Amino acid sequence: MYFSHWFSHVSLGRGGFTIFWADEGLDTGPILLQRRCRVGANDTVDSLYNSFMYPEGVKAMEEAVELISDDLAPKVKQPERGATYDAFLNKPELCRVNLDQVRMHREVMV
Repeated sequence: MYFSHWFSHVSLGRGGFTIFWADEGLDTGPILLQRRCRVGANDTVDSLYNSFMYPEGVKAMEEAVELISDDLAPKVKQPERGATYDAFLNKPELCRVNLDQVRMHREVMV
């Protein structure tokens, strides 16, 4: 579950989270279950975390474990459209750190 991506939908008046089956990517596996909530104009990251994300996340994890244990857990293919995982993190060639660039930035900061 990724709260930062989940929170990016606050402007739409709704939020939620997804529990995925693990695969080689980051949140790219099939969907096991999802939970949604309404987001009010006065909600904050803290209020949403405390009122929804944490309590519902605990319940959802318990449900996911039970579904898997009972061999009833779905594996729903993620739609390409609307996916919120960070595809950037799934491309090793884009995740390399250029140490020369880091050194240069550090020298400028000093």
